[in-house]
This record gives sequence, structure tokens and C-alpha cells, in this order.
Amino acid sequence: MATVPLAPLALQVPNGTIKTAASQFLVWAHQSGLLTADAYYPGDGVGQPDFGPDGVAQNTFAILRQRQVRFVGVNGPDATINVHLKRAAPTAKELKILPGTCNGFKLRYHQGNSNAVTPTAIAESSTACSLHMAAHATFYTCGSSISVGNDRSAGTLGCLVRDAQGILYGLSNNHVSGSCNYAPAGLPIIAPGVADVSPLNPYPFTLGIHSRQLSMRMGDPSSVDALDNSDAAIFQIVNDAPISSMQRTFYDTPPSCVDIAPGMQVEKVGRSSERTTGTVRSEVVGSFPIVYSAPQYNFSGTVYFEPLYVVYGVGDRFSEAGDSGSLVTYVDSQGLRHGVGLVVAGLDDSSAPGQKCSLVLPLKPILDRLQLTLVTQHNC
Repeated sequence: MATVPLAPLALQVPNGTIKTAASQFLVWAHQSGLLTADAYYPGDGVGQPDFGPDGVAQNTFAILRQRQVRFVGVNGPDATINVHLKRAAPTAKELKILPGTCNGFKLRYHQGNSNAVTPTAIAESSTACSLHMAAHATFYTCGSSISVGNDRSAGTLGCLVRDAQGILYGLSNNHVSGSCNYAPAGLPIIAPGVADVSPLNPYPFTLGIHSRQLSMRMGDPSSVDALDNSDAAIFQIVNDAPISSMQRTFYDTPPSCVDIAPGMQVEKVGRSSERTTGTVRSEVVGSFPIVYSAPQYNFSGTVYFEPLYVVYGVGDRFSEAGDSGSLVTYVDSQGLRHGVGLVVAGLDDSSAPGQKCSLVLPLKPILDRLQLTLVTQHNC
């Protein structure tokens, strides 16, 4: 088999940091014409990767050029770089040809084509919302359906939060309760979401009014800083009496927040798939594009985010369309639960349970930028 020789490693042990190795892989992929047009690469100043003593088989280029590299993610605890491709993952025969390491870190190949985010494109759900019974009263819960009041859509109320003045808000994605920046301040937020209004669900009521959102600007990361973008919005609760901080009937919203990290075992409660568990597989290296569409406002565009995390479900999908805005939590070794992220989008991945994985925004930067804290034990 013809190979292109590269500088060999005497021993296949990790060389440098995993993010440096991933960045060098992206540079190599860019120079070899293997990246999708919108994929991130860090420029040519980070050096070249080392694929080990065997170098790169010539067939590698044909295999990856056909599939195109969409993005890469890193998992430090597993010393693994996950390469996500636009098309189906390589076959077992092709995997024997592709490089198995980069700077001593394992390379794993997956499909990773992101799905467009449209508030009106939601999964069917027979249990779109939940009521919690406490103190002889019934309360609408987090993890249930919400939407803006003027659109037939639905997403998930992630959690309740509070500012320094004690004002209570609901937190979700911008594309759920902020209409991709098009919701005017004061627009009613309805529970359940308009798409879920039916004789079988609780009667709809105004849960809150749209307050503000974080920046979510379209444009290439060379002109728009992806670090400033975050798909999150809050709405002021108009009456705290009918709402609970419970995540349906499964557990309460935790009072604390910690940084999300690869290797974490996580949970979420959402409008479409209720309670699911998953594993944080990797942190996306660099900025990642998500396509948004808000037909009501004739809006469609691509927004780049950084950082993002890839989560695989345990046994099945971690999230479905309509789970956007769900609070992702983590239970530490002491048995304490913490908030770590918000579900924002999904990816096709033929090697993931349910053939999809989820993209999650870290929660801590969102709360810090909005100067909010998680609310727990509210009407529990």
C-alpha cells in the first residue's frame, strides 16, 4: 500500500495537548481539501500532525474527500479525537486504512451532520408537559412545553432562574422563547406551547413575558465572534404561583452549576423525550455552524458557536426536536446534582444510539453573562 511518509513517533504516546493535536488534524484536513466549506480550521500556524510511523495511506484522501470532515471534538479523559464527517461513517474495511492516531491520541470517525433548527419542526409527543402535585396544589413544571404566544411552535422550559433583585425568570433557548432575536420585549410566553394546545393537555396560560436574550448573530466567525454567540433567552415569570422548579416529577432543579466536561454522565428532562441519560463524548474544537430558520419572520441563517459539547444518549437518543432549551444536569461523586448545559440542536450520527447525538451549550457562561442563579425548591 502506497503511503505518504510523515515524521514517525518512536513510541505511540500522546505528544502535546489533545486540542493542539486536533487543531493540527484540522490544518492537515484543510490543506488536503477534506473539510466542508463551513468547517472551522485554526489557520496554518499550529504545525503539522504526526500520524505515527506508518504515515497516511494514499486511499485516506479518497475516503475522507468523499465524506468531508465536518468538525472534530476532543475527549481528554479518553485521549480521543472524534472526527465527525458530513456523510456516513467509514466502513470497517475503510477504518483499517484511515489514520488511527494523531500525535499519539486515538482517532475515531463518526457521522456528524447537524440538523437545521426550526421552532415549528418538533417531534410528536403524547406527554409534552407535566404537572407536579405538592401541598394540595398542582404546578406546571420545568422540562415541559412552552412557546412564544404568536407562533405555532414548541420547545422546552429549561429551568427557573433569579437575578440579584429577586426577579424570577424562565430560561430556554433564544430560538424557543426569543424567536431567533425576533420576539419583542413583553411578548407573552405560553405554557404549554401553542403547538401542544389540545384537550389532553393543561389549558394554556401566560407563563411569562419575553425579557432579553444573549447575542445570536449570523455571519462567518472571521467577522462575527463565535464566543459572543449563545442560544439562550429569558422571560419574566408573571405569576410564580402555578410554576414549579421541579424537572417534571423526576428531580428538582439543582441550586448549583459546574463546568461541563467530556466523560460526564448527564441527564435532561425535555418536552419531547422526557427524562434521558447520556454521556458527554467530546468538546467541539473551534466554532461550529448551526442553521436556524424562523419562517414567521422570513428568517434563515447560520450562527457559529464556541464552545459546544457533543452528547450521546444511553440506549437511545439523548434529545429530540422539541427538547431544545432542556436543562442538562450532572450528579457528582458525592451524589450532588449540578446544572451543566442547555440542549440546543441535534446531529445525524449513524454510530450513536438512535442514530443521533445532541449539541449542548455550557450553562455556566450563560448564567454568568445574564447575572442569574438557578432556582430550586420552588413549589416542590
